[in-house]
Amino acid sequence: MAAGFARAGEFASGGIDTHPDSGRTKLNIPTMRPNLAYVVDGNVVEMVELDQIHQKNSIRHLSVAQDGTVAFGMQWQGDSPAPPLVGVHQRGAVPLLTSTTERQMQGYVGSITFTGDGMQIIATSPRGGRVQRYDAKTLALLDQVDLTDACGAAATPQGVIITTGAGQLVDLATQRSQDTPSLQWDNHLVSLG
Repeated sequence: MAAGFARAGEFASGGIDTHPDSGRTKLNIPTMRPNLAYVVDGNVVEMVELDQIHQKNSIRHLSVAQDGTVAFGMQWQGDSPAPPLVGVHQRGAVPLLTSTTERQMQGYVGSITFTGDGMQIIATSPRGGRVQRYDAKTLALLDQVDLTDACGAAATPQGVIITTGAGQLVDLATQRSQDTPSLQWDNHLVSLG
């Protein structure tokens, strides 16, 4: 199964089974069960699944705020328009999802991060060519920016940096971009510091 992790203790299972004999073919879409699992000393102490209507929303990317709130980005595996693709969870509570569908994201969140102060969540979509900014407490959509092949996202002391498949580094606050034509950015970005 596809899985992601944020730090020691929080794990996401996208819920999609694959097998080496079938390459990247998704084998269990009708029965998949994505979840968030909290692990302490090797033991699962809490596991949270989304409700049945969101069962085909594969939880793929995580970010953890200083207060332990987990933001998660999802990738829709269904045929109909994608439901909300961004959620937050605190241990012992019910997950909160955005209140709107994100057609502009084309069913795909490529990366998610809290801002350094933990007040906002940034979600990227390389398929949708879009970056969305949410209020971390209410999940209200604050704004969005068109950015071709935007995926990597990481908080810095000054804001958030986004990387693109076209080799750009973009400061989200100022919209300044630096082209790095000799570099190819992976879909993931981690702040070291």
